[in-house]
Amino acid sequence: TSTITGESASTTAEINTPVYRGFTVLSGEGAMIVTAVGQATEMGKIRDALATAPEPTPLQERLSELADRIGLGGTIAAAAIFLALFMRSVVLGGIDLISPECLQSVLNAFIVSVTIVVVAVPEGLPLAVTLSLALNMRRMAKDNILVRTLAASETLGSVTIIASDKTGTLTLNRMRVSSLWTVEGGEEPAVGKCLRGPDDQLFQYLMAANSTAHLEEKGGGRFDYIGNPTEGSLLFHLHDCGHDYITIRDSVTVLGRRSFSSARKMMSTQVAWDDQRSVLLVKGAPERILERCVDCASALGVSPSSLGVSPSSLGATRIPLAQTRGELDRILNQAASRGERVLALAYRFLPLDTRDYEEDQLTLWGLAIIKDPVRHEVADSIVQCRAAGIRVLMVTGDNPLTARAIAEELGLMDGGGEVWDGMQFEGMSDDEIKSRLPDLRILARSRPNDKFRLVSLLKEINEVVAVTGDGTNDAPALKKADVGVAMGICGTEVSKEASDVVLLDDNFTSIVKGVLWGRSLHANIQKFLQFQLTVNVAALSVAFVGALLGGRSPLTAVQLLWVNLIMDTLAAIGLGLEPPEDTLLKKKPRARKAPLITSSMWFMILGMGAYTFITLMILFRWNFLGEGSRHSAEHLSVIFTTFVFLQVFNELNARSLSGHESAFHSLHRSRGFLLILGLICVVQVMLTQFGGRLFQTTPLSLATWARVLAFSSTALLMGVLLRFLMRRLGVGAARIEEDTH
Repeated sequence: TSTITGESASTTAEINTPVYRGFTVLSGEGAMIVTAVGQATEMGKIRDALATAPEPTPLQERLSELADRIGLGGTIAAAAIFLALFMRSVVLGGIDLISPECLQSVLNAFIVSVTIVVVAVPEGLPLAVTLSLALNMRRMAKDNILVRTLAASETLGSVTIIASDKTGTLTLNRMRVSSLWTVEGGEEPAVGKCLRGPDDQLFQYLMAANSTAHLEEKGGGRFDYIGNPTEGSLLFHLHDCGHDYITIRDSVTVLGRRSFSSARKMMSTQVAWDDQRSVLLVKGAPERILERCVDCASALGVSPSSLGVSPSSLGATRIPLAQTRGELDRILNQAASRGERVLALAYRFLPLDTRDYEEDQLTLWGLAIIKDPVRHEVADSIVQCRAAGIRVLMVTGDNPLTARAIAEELGLMDGGGEVWDGMQFEGMSDDEIKSRLPDLRILARSRPNDKFRLVSLLKEINEVVAVTGDGTNDAPALKKADVGVAMGICGTEVSKEASDVVLLDDNFTSIVKGVLWGRSLHANIQKFLQFQLTVNVAALSVAFVGALLGGRSPLTAVQLLWVNLIMDTLAAIGLGLEPPEDTLLKKKPRARKAPLITSSMWFMILGMGAYTFITLMILFRWNFLGEGSRHSAEHLSVIFTTFVFLQVFNELNARSLSGHESAFHSLHRSRGFLLILGLICVVQVMLTQFGGRLFQTTPLSLATWARVLAFSSTALLMGVLLRFLMRRLGVGAARIEEDTH
C-alpha cells in the first residue's frame, strides 16, 4: 500500500513495478535499485507542483473589476466637482486668478473633490470582505470544515462541480462483512450470523486464527484495523458478534501457515483441533477456493462432538459441491454486480501430526460478502447538490463495476451518465473529453495524473471545481482546483498542505455544508455592497449638489469619515453575522463571470440613494426647525443625524437582495445583526449629543429626535415600494439564466 496512490487496498509489485517513497510492504521480500532521490522522486515532483502561483478566485475577480469601475467613476466625479466649483467661484464669481481669494477657492474645491473621492470609493469593502471571511471560517469550523485559505470559504459557494473520492468520503472506508452465505441458510445479513454455543468454534477459527490483522482501539469505542483490510473486516464481524479475536488466537496452537500472495490468492493456517486431529483453515478468492473444494458444510458450524473422531462420521454434515455450484455462481455474480468483494472460507480435518499438507479436498464453510458501506447521509447530500445545480463526479481507483454499484446506491448516476476508466480517459483527446464531460459521472481506475487533467479540462470550460483527495498523489489536483478539499482523518500531510479546506470528519456532507456557508458569505457580501453603495451614492449626491447650491457640503469631512469608515465597518460586521439560509441550496450557482452586483441590487441602490438624496435636500432647503435656524449647527446636526438613521433603516432593506424577500425575514435569527444595528444607533446618539466641535454637532431635543426618526423610518416604506416595483417590472428576472449555470 502507499500514500502515493491514495488507495488503502494492497496491490502486487512485479519485477518492473516502480517503488516510491511512502510504500508499505505487507508481505514478501526483494531488492530495489534506487533511481531517483530528492526533488527527482515522485514525492519531490508533487511538491514542485504545489509551488505554482495561486489563481484568483471568482470573488476576487469580481471585486477587482468592481473596484476598478468605482475608482474610475469616483475620479471622474471628483474632477467634475472640482471644475464646477472652480467655475462657480472663480469664473462666475469674478475672482482674480492671481488673488488669495482664488487660491482659497481652489483649495476649497480641492478639499471637496478629495472628500468626494473618499465618499465614492468603498474603502470599507476590503475590510468587510476580510471580516466576513474570518467570521465564516470560525463558524464553519463548528461544522467540521477547517478553512485554510480565506477566499476558499467564498469560492465553495460558487462551485459547480464536485469531483469526489469514493473511499472514505462517499463511503465509510471500513470494509465490513455485509452478508454470509451458507448451504443451510443461503445469503443472510451478517448481523444475523453471530453463532453461539459450541457450534461456532470453527466459525471463530476461520475468522480469527487464519488471519494476521489486528484491531486497534482509537478511543470512544472506535476501532481501526492494522494490516489487510479484508482480514480486518472479518475481525470487525467477530467483534460485532461479541467475540474477542485475541482470546481466540491465544487459545489455539498454530502448527503451520502459508501466507497470502497475489499468485496464490489464498491463505491457510493449520491449528490443533483436539488430541488427535488438526484443522486446516483456508480463505481466499472464490475461484481458487472452490476448485479445491469437494463438498460443503451443511451447518453453520462444526463442533468436536458432532464431528467425532472418524472422518467417515462427517458424511451427515456435508453435501457435494456440485449440488450447490449453480447457487454459488449466482451469489458471486450478484456480488460482482453490486461491487462487493467475496471471500470463500473452507476447512479440512487432518491428523494432528500432519505438517506437509496440501490445500485440497476442502470443505466449503461458506462465503463472506464484504463491502465498504456508503455513508447513509451522502445520498441526501447528493440530492441537495442536484437541487443546488452542482454536479457530483466520482473519481476513484476502484474498478468500474464497484464504482457504478456505489454510485447507483447513492443516486449519483441520476438515471444515466457515463463511466470511464483510466485507460479510456488517457486515450481521449482534450476536445473529445470536454465535449463529453457533461455526461461524465464516474472516472474509475484513475491514476495520479488523471485527476489533475480532469480538473484542468473542467476549468477550461468555465466550471468552478472542488476536488476531494486524501493521498499524496492528489496534491497537484487539489492545488489546481478552485477549492481543494483534503481529508482530516485519513489524508496525508502533503494533501492537507495543498488543500484550501480540510474536512475534519472526512464526510461528503460537510462539503455541502461548506457550499451553504460559501453561498451565505457571498450573499452577505452582496448585502453589504448594496448597503455601502447606497450610502456612497447618497453621500456623493448630497456633497455634490450641496456644494454647487451652497458652496459647501451639508456633511463635513469628519462626518463623512464617520459614515464611511466607522459605520460601514460596523455594518459589514452586522451583515456578515447573518446566518445561512437553507433556501440558498435551492438556487443555481453563480456563473464565474456573473456580475457581483445584480440588476435588482442596482435598482435598490439607485432607488434608495435617490430617495435619501431627495429627503436630505428637502431638509437642506426646508428646515422644520424654523427659518431662523437654517444652516445653523442644529440644522446641520439634523441633516447629519437623519442621513445616518436613513442608512440604519436602509440596512434592514439591504437584507433583501430581491423583490421577493421582506426586509424582516428571519430577523429573529440575526441576533448579531440586531446588536450591531443597536450599537450604531447608540454611537450616533452619543456623537450628536456630545460630539461637539469635533463632529460639528449640537444636542437635539426629544421633539427633534422624534421628527428625525419619523423622517428616517420612511426608508422602510420606500424599501417596500421598491421591492413591489421590482416584482411588477420583473427587475432581475431576465438575468437569472444569464447569471447562473
